[in-house]
Amino acid sequence: MQKFVIKNAQVCDGVSQNIINADILVENGRIADIAQNINIENIEIFDAKGMIAAPGFIDAHSHSEIRKLKYPENRTKLMQGVTTEVDGHCGISSNCFAFDDGDFKWNNFEEYIELLNKTRPSVNSVFLVGHNDLRKSVMNLKNSPPSPDELKTMQNSLRYLLDCGAAGFTSGLTYFPGKFANTEELKALASVMKGTEKIYASHIRDEGDDLLNAVDEALVIAEAGSGRFQFSHMKTMFKRNWYKLDSLLEKIENARKNGLDITADRYPYVYSATGLHQILPPPFDKNNKISEYLKSSELHQAEVESALKNS
Repeated sequence: MQKFVIKNAQVCDGVSQNIINADILVENGRIADIAQNINIENIEIFDAKGMIAAPGFIDAHSHSEIRKLKYPENRTKLMQGVTTEVDGHCGISSNCFAFDDGDFKWNNFEEYIELLNKTRPSVNSVFLVGHNDLRKSVMNLKNSPPSPDELKTMQNSLRYLLDCGAAGFTSGLTYFPGKFANTEELKALASVMKGTEKIYASHIRDEGDDLLNAVDEALVIAEAGSGRFQFSHMKTMFKRNWYKLDSLLEKIENARKNGLDITADRYPYVYSATGLHQILPPPFDKNNKISEYLKSSELHQAEVESALKNS
């Protein structure tokens, strides 16, 4: 039996508002006792004087489905105190569908979970179903609304994954092929979660100039589902839009008063990191084969200059 004591810690249990000085007895990886003075002979002791002992933190917005297989020790998260990751945000959840990158391969969510359990990463995992991969599995990169049969197939697939244990549904409406989806498609998919506590999380359709309309859309989609919404990396992009923050918070507060359960995550820096495609001006922002287009002889300099001038 593996036993050790953490002594002299400032214990913050995550429930009480008070921090107490105490010892912690750990047996077989679980806390067995928290008391003022634990004295056991011939046991390993870790002196935590001047340190805080607290429950592990939850990284509520992560993209670690593959990384935790490649680096199961996951020191980058553990050294920050993170012991649980929520994956599948921004409509991206490669673990829920067939995947093969040369290093890892699975045909479905169950096979991914089996591989994950064999790998035994150091952190716990919560998974969300990404709309981009869900849509791609049925419609590939088609730029059109789904047919009734395609929509039904997506709904059934989402329902199955939720029944398998996925904690909710996410969208990334600035990414492919999510940006091709209209509000009605997303409402229909979210409706699968009606009557459950499953959450809808979204990298909304616009985080800058059309931010407030994008927020309205996200709230309507959440209302069509379980009524629970996680606002992914809430922001007001570009200095010209900073003034919209008050209106954004007001929309969230009003939605809460009307019964929606809304939370948000927000990163603590002023830059973002994503694909270069994200900053392309219209009409190139809807071209999912931009590399081929740029190499083609049909590209005219005037068309590019006009798009940049109007962006």
